[in-house]
Amino acid sequence: MRGLKNKTAIITGAAAARSIGRATAKRFAEEGVNLVLNDINSENLKEVIKEINNIGGKAVAVVGDISESSTSDELVKAAIENFGTYDILVNNAGITESISLDELTEDKWDKVLKTNLKSVYLLSRAALKHMKDKGQGRIINVSSISGRGGGSFGSSHYAASKAGIIGFTRAVAKEVAPFGITVNAIAPASIDTNILSDKPSKDGKSPEEVMAGRISRTPLGRLASADEVASVITFLASDDSSFMTGVVLDINGGVFMG
Repeated sequence: MRGLKNKTAIITGAAAARSIGRATAKRFAEEGVNLVLNDINSENLKEVIKEINNIGGKAVAVVGDISESSTSDELVKAAIENFGTYDILVNNAGITESISLDELTEDKWDKVLKTNLKSVYLLSRAALKHMKDKGQGRIINVSSISGRGGGSFGSSHYAASKAGIIGFTRAVAKEVAPFGITVNAIAPASIDTNILSDKPSKDGKSPEEVMAGRISRTPLGRLASADEVASVITFLASDDSSFMTGVVLDINGGVFMG
């Protein structure tokens, strides 16, 4: 896509196998983008860096909890020290756990909100000064269909965090548009990843049964791959989306049409 070669991107949550973050890192590398990759899992992150190097890309790793401001500062610092600049930020890191509201403790609420939403605020804040000085930049935030329609049973904390990302995206898009920076989001539905395929339901259904149920509720009759989501993120990072900001792109196979 236009305008990506030799750019530098920061991506959080980039290590899990068959994940959106990992697929996006590989797609960016194929487009000639230099990468600063974050995850809390150091071993998986090493694997991603090796994959990027094997296809001729350039990537550095920053292991750390993205809900802590020190990790955001370290990511920005790593981009400047290794590549002299950065142009793209993908706020992808996120966690989820199915739990009913009456069983949802403050600690579990806080953990999901910190990882999914506070991290977007922290890293966007840390990254924007350099982008403003450059007069350009792309921020892409990974929300969810849960942020659009409330999610499934036991996901009130997750849905709240993902809805918050949408509101944050639109507010910041207005704030930084005069600096030539675009801020957009994606809202995927169920994606065929390890996290989903290994996830049992609260009512005792097997992961296979859960997966089949999600597919049956999808008009297109299948789930998206992480690579398909990565393609949309790549578009939003490129010059092909240069007049789009404050937009939330749904990637859900027709499950939600809002």
